[in-house]
Amino acid sequence: MSEDQKVQHIVDKISADADEKAEELISEAKSKSKEIEEKAKVKAENRRNEIIKEAEKKARQEKNKVIANAKLDAKKKKYRVREELIEKVISRVLNRAQNLEDDEYAKILKNLAIEACRQLPGNEFLLKSDEDGRKLLQEMSLEDKLSDSKDMQVSITIEDSYISERGIIASTKDGVASVDKTFRNIVSRNRKNIRKEINKILFESESI
Repeated sequence: MSEDQKVQHIVDKISADADEKAEELISEAKSKSKEIEEKAKVKAENRRNEIIKEAEKKARQEKNKVIANAKLDAKKKKYRVREELIEKVISRVLNRAQNLEDDEYAKILKNLAIEACRQLPGNEFLLKSDEDGRKLLQEMSLEDKLSDSKDMQVSITIEDSYISERGIIASTKDGVASVDKTFRNIVSRNRKNIRKEINKILFESESI
Protein backbone atom coordinates (compact mmCIF):
# COMPACT_ATOMS: atom_id res chain seq x y z
CA MET A 1 0.00 0.00 0.00
CA SER A 2 1.43 3.33 -1.06
CA GLU A 3 1.85 6.22 1.36
CA ASP A 4 -1.07 8.08 -0.26
CA GLN A 5 -3.29 5.08 0.18
CA LYS A 6 -2.29 4.78 3.85
CA VAL A 7 -3.05 8.41 4.44
CA GLN A 8 -6.39 8.10 2.69
CA HIS A 9 -7.19 5.00 4.76
CA ILE A 10 -6.44 6.89 7.95
CA VAL A 11 -8.59 9.85 6.80
CA ASP A 12 -11.47 7.52 5.92
CA LYS A 13 -11.18 5.77 9.28
CA ILE A 14 -11.23 9.10 11.14
CA SER A 15 -14.18 10.29 9.09
CA ALA A 16 -16.08 7.05 9.72
CA ASP A 17 -15.36 7.26 13.46
CA ALA A 18 -16.48 10.89 13.48
CA ASP A 19 -19.71 10.02 11.66
CA GLU A 20 -20.35 7.16 14.08
CA LYS A 21 -19.67 9.42 17.07
CA ALA A 22 -21.94 12.10 15.62
CA GLU A 23 -24.72 9.55 15.15
CA GLU A 24 -24.32 8.43 18.74
CA LEU A 25 -24.48 12.02 20.00
CA ILE A 26 -27.52 12.75 17.85
CA SER A 27 -29.25 9.56 19.03
CA GLU A 28 -28.44 10.35 22.64
CA ALA A 29 -29.68 13.92 22.20
CA LYS A 30 -32.92 12.67 20.63
CA SER A 31 -33.40 10.18 23.47
CA LYS A 32 -32.82 12.86 26.12
CA SER A 33 -35.06 15.26 24.23
CA LYS A 34 -37.84 12.65 24.11
CA GLU A 35 -37.36 11.89 27.82
CA ILE A 36 -37.54 15.59 28.67
CA GLU A 37 -40.59 15.95 26.48
CA GLU A 38 -42.32 13.00 28.19
CA LYS A 39 -41.50 14.37 31.63
CA ALA A 40 -42.80 17.77 30.55
CA LYS A 41 -46.02 16.15 29.31
CA VAL A 42 -46.48 14.26 32.59
CA LYS A 43 -45.74 17.40 34.59
CA ALA A 44 -48.10 19.45 32.45
CA GLU A 45 -50.83 16.80 32.82
CA ASN A 46 -50.32 16.67 36.57
CA ARG A 47 -50.49 20.47 36.76
CA ARG A 48 -53.58 20.43 34.58
CA ASN A 49 -55.25 17.92 36.92
CA GLU A 50 -54.23 20.00 39.93
CA ILE A 51 -55.73 23.12 38.36
CA ILE A 52 -58.97 21.24 37.59
CA LYS A 53 -59.15 19.84 41.13
CA GLU A 54 -58.49 23.28 42.63
CA ALA A 55 -61.17 24.80 40.39
CA GLU A 56 -63.66 22.07 41.34
CA LYS A 57 -62.84 22.51 45.04
CA LYS A 58 -63.27 26.28 44.79
CA ALA A 59 -66.56 25.83 42.91
CA ARG A 60 -67.87 23.47 45.63
CA GLN A 61 -66.80 25.88 48.36
CA GLU A 62 -68.47 28.79 46.57
CA LYS A 63 -71.63 26.75 46.06
CA ASN A 64 -71.72 25.72 49.73
CA LYS A 65 -71.12 29.33 50.75
CA VAL A 66 -73.99 30.56 48.58
CA ILE A 67 -76.31 27.85 49.98
CA ALA A 68 -75.24 28.58 53.58
CA ASN A 69 -75.79 32.33 53.10
CA ALA A 70 -79.17 31.69 51.50
CA LYS A 71 -80.21 29.47 54.42
CA LEU A 72 -78.98 32.06 56.93
CA ASP A 73 -80.83 34.87 55.15
CA ALA A 74 -83.98 32.75 55.04
CA LYS A 75 -83.64 31.96 58.75
CA LYS A 76 -83.11 35.64 59.60
CA LYS A 77 -86.10 36.64 57.49
CA LYS A 78 -88.24 33.96 59.13
CA TYR A 79 -87.11 35.16 62.56
CA ARG A 80 -87.89 38.80 61.69
CA VAL A 81 -91.35 37.88 60.40
CA ARG A 82 -91.98 35.81 63.51
CA GLU A 83 -90.83 38.60 65.81
CA GLU A 84 -92.98 41.13 63.97
CA LEU A 85 -96.00 38.84 64.30
CA ILE A 86 -95.38 38.28 68.03
CA GLU A 87 -94.97 42.03 68.60
CA LYS A 88 -98.17 42.63 66.64
CA VAL A 89 -100.04 40.15 68.85
CA ILE A 90 -98.66 41.80 72.02
CA SER A 91 -99.66 45.20 70.65
CA ARG A 92 -103.18 43.95 69.96
CA VAL A 93 -103.40 42.51 73.47
CA LEU A 94 -102.44 45.90 74.92
CA ASN A 95 -104.83 47.67 72.58
CA ARG A 96 -107.67 45.37 73.62
CA ALA A 97 -106.79 45.95 77.28
CA GLN A 98 -106.96 49.70 76.69
CA ASN A 99 -110.46 49.34 75.24
CA LEU A 100 -112.17 46.92 77.63
CA GLU A 101 -115.84 47.41 78.39
CA ASP A 102 -116.46 48.90 81.86
CA ASP A 103 -117.85 45.71 83.43
CA GLU A 104 -114.90 43.59 82.23
CA TYR A 105 -112.41 46.32 83.14
CA ALA A 106 -113.96 46.68 86.61
CA LYS A 107 -113.47 42.97 87.38
CA ILE A 108 -109.83 43.07 86.28
CA LEU A 109 -109.20 46.35 88.09
CA LYS A 110 -110.63 45.00 91.34
CA ASN A 111 -108.37 41.94 91.22
CA LEU A 112 -105.32 44.09 90.39
CA ALA A 113 -106.07 46.47 93.26
CA ILE A 114 -106.45 43.66 95.80
CA GLU A 115 -103.35 41.88 94.53
CA ALA A 116 -101.28 45.10 94.62
CA CYS A 117 -102.34 46.05 98.15
CA ARG A 118 -101.60 42.54 99.40
CA GLN A 119 -98.05 42.92 98.13
CA LEU A 120 -97.56 46.14 100.09
CA PRO A 121 -96.77 46.47 103.80
CA GLY A 122 -99.07 48.24 106.24
CA ASN A 123 -102.78 48.91 106.04
CA GLU A 124 -103.14 52.35 104.45
CA PHE A 125 -102.94 52.51 100.67
CA LEU A 126 -103.26 54.97 97.83
CA LEU A 127 -104.62 53.85 94.47
CA LYS A 128 -104.12 55.68 91.23
CA SER A 129 -105.67 54.69 87.89
CA ASP A 130 -106.70 56.11 84.54
CA GLU A 131 -109.76 58.34 84.33
CA ASP A 132 -112.21 55.48 83.71
CA GLY A 133 -110.49 53.24 86.26
CA ARG A 134 -110.64 55.95 88.92
CA LYS A 135 -114.40 56.18 88.56
CA LEU A 136 -114.77 52.39 88.73
CA LEU A 137 -112.53 52.11 91.81
CA GLN A 138 -114.62 54.69 93.63
CA GLU A 139 -117.64 52.43 93.23
CA MET A 140 -115.87 49.39 94.72
CA SER A 141 -115.68 48.22 98.31
CA LEU A 142 -112.14 46.92 98.60
CA GLU A 143 -111.43 47.57 102.30
CA ASP A 144 -113.47 44.65 103.70
CA LYS A 145 -111.87 42.02 101.51
CA LEU A 146 -108.38 43.36 102.16
CA SER A 147 -109.03 43.71 105.89
CA ASP A 148 -109.89 39.99 106.08
CA SER A 149 -106.77 38.93 104.20
CA LYS A 150 -104.43 41.22 106.17
CA ASP A 151 -106.09 40.60 109.56
CA MET A 152 -106.30 44.34 110.18
CA GLN A 153 -108.52 47.27 109.27
CA VAL A 154 -107.48 48.56 105.84
CA SER A 155 -107.89 52.10 104.53
CA ILE A 156 -107.82 52.80 100.81
CA THR A 157 -107.75 56.24 99.21
CA ILE A 158 -108.42 56.78 95.51
CA GLU A 159 -106.20 59.60 94.35
CA ASP A 160 -107.74 62.52 92.49
CA SER A 161 -105.02 62.59 89.84
CA TYR A 162 -105.03 59.84 87.24
CA ILE A 163 -102.50 58.06 85.00
CA SER A 164 -102.48 57.68 81.22
CA GLU A 165 -102.23 53.87 81.26
CA ARG A 166 -105.02 51.47 82.11
CA GLY A 167 -104.59 49.46 85.29
CA ILE A 168 -103.51 50.78 88.69
CA ILE A 169 -100.52 51.94 90.68
CA ALA A 170 -100.83 51.17 94.38
CA SER A 171 -98.59 52.65 97.06
CA THR A 172 -98.35 52.89 100.82
CA LYS A 173 -99.73 56.11 102.27
CA ASP A 174 -96.22 57.35 103.05
CA GLY A 175 -95.14 56.63 99.45
CA VAL A 176 -92.20 54.47 100.52
CA ALA A 177 -93.38 51.37 98.63
CA SER A 178 -95.43 51.03 95.46
CA VAL A 179 -96.62 48.39 93.01
CA ASP A 180 -97.22 49.13 89.33
CA LYS A 181 -100.09 47.06 88.00
CA THR A 182 -100.75 48.97 84.79
CA PHE A 183 -101.44 46.73 81.82
CA ARG A 184 -98.36 47.92 79.95
CA ASN A 185 -96.09 47.26 82.93
CA ILE A 186 -97.62 43.82 83.50
CA VAL A 187 -96.93 42.93 79.88
CA SER A 188 -93.42 44.37 80.12
CA ARG A 189 -92.58 42.37 83.26
CA ASN A 190 -93.99 39.17 81.80
CA ARG A 191 -92.91 39.80 78.21
CA LYS A 192 -90.62 36.77 78.08
CA ASN A 193 -93.34 34.35 79.19
CA ILE A 194 -95.96 36.08 77.02
CA ARG A 195 -93.71 35.80 73.96
CA LYS A 196 -93.06 32.14 74.80
CA GLU A 197 -96.78 31.40 74.99
CA ILE A 198 -97.55 33.30 71.78
CA ASN A 199 -94.69 31.52 70.03
CA LYS A 200 -96.02 28.18 71.25
CA ILE A 201 -99.55 28.91 70.06
CA LEU A 202 -98.59 30.35 66.66
CA PHE A 203 -95.58 28.23 65.75
CA GLU A 204 -95.96 25.03 67.79
CA SER A 205 -95.77 22.80 64.71
CA GLU A 206 -92.68 24.53 63.29
CA SER A 207 -89.10 23.73 64.19
CA ILE A 208 -87.11 26.82 65.17
